[in-house]
Amino acid sequence: MARGFHGRRWLAILPGLLLVCSSVQAAEITDVIDAADEDVYDGKIVEDLFDFHIEPTFKQTYEQAKITREANCTGGADRCQNEDTILINKELRYQRVVNELDLEFELSIYKDLEFHVLLPIIFSDTTSLKYAKNAGKACEFDIDPYNPKCVDETNSTVDPSDNRIVADAGDGNDFTTYRYFDVPDENDKWLDGPGRGGLGDLTFGIDWSPFNDQRDQLHEDPWFRNNGRSTLTLGFDYTAPTAAVMKADPKNENVGRGVHELGLHVATSRRFNYVDPYMQFSFALPIPTDSIFKDYGGGQERVGPGPSGDLTFGIEIVPWEQANADFQQKFIIDLRGHFTYV
Repeated sequence: MARGFHGRRWLAILPGLLLVCSSVQAAEITDVIDAADEDVYDGKIVEDLFDFHIEPTFKQTYEQAKITREANCTGGADRCQNEDTILINKELRYQRVVNELDLEFELSIYKDLEFHVLLPIIFSDTTSLKYAKNAGKACEFDIDPYNPKCVDETNSTVDPSDNRIVADAGDGNDFTTYRYFDVPDENDKWLDGPGRGGLGDLTFGIDWSPFNDQRDQLHEDPWFRNNGRSTLTLGFDYTAPTAAVMKADPKNENVGRGVHELGLHVATSRRFNYVDPYMQFSFALPIPTDSIFKDYGGGQERVGPGPSGDLTFGIEIVPWEQANADFQQKFIIDLRGHFTYV
């Protein structure tokens, strides 16, 4: 499974079915290949100097969100009659669908110590926007015109109508009615961004398991795995800005993020007969390059993306497993959820 994006918290539950062929039996999230060890092949004990794995993982990611903007409201106005305040106006609905294949190349260095390289291949990455509506219900402009449930060109601060722009330019006050980009005015029509695709940013990392329940098991039968010892895996990752950077340009189809990202993660799992519960905490610190993040001064408070934390928890259900001396494989049902804060 892939080891562990938006300024919000979110919770996801992800089911999965996997057939895993491996030389160890830890949960996928704590699995580390090793070297400088002994193994059994054709009934004989042989030296296992190093291991090399290639793990392909296909992922489809779906994101959706509501985009809001802050607006000043002067006391006495219809929406803030008592005092000056800041209003949070909904503006747009957002969705993004990404289809990618992650190729992870793993090379063992020593016992329970591996070096890995992750190459993401992005088949498609599409972002879409539309005016915010009333959660699928009928619009209600006429019920409360000062607090509408829907957004269109008559009240949008992203794509205001031509009449509003002309009126603001001619009233003699400071001009504030800017049009940032066009949003389709047809009923529930989405504005699709460029169809992105290509090779993503490379990630390099090291994983180490100081405790491994496979190495420390007390019973030869893998079904009796509750030996009081959990698997603990520590990891460090570095993501380099190797891909061409994505930008807000209809002709730009790149997928790179334009950041150096440092990541730390701690994962643990413990096998109990037919189940293998696990948990992982990860932290990522993106460091922006000079390519897309600019400091324009004024009221700008941030120049680049902020750090993020992720808590992943789940359980592997193992209805079938074969663990003979030469080859080990298992069929697992992976149920997981994760909580991310950015």
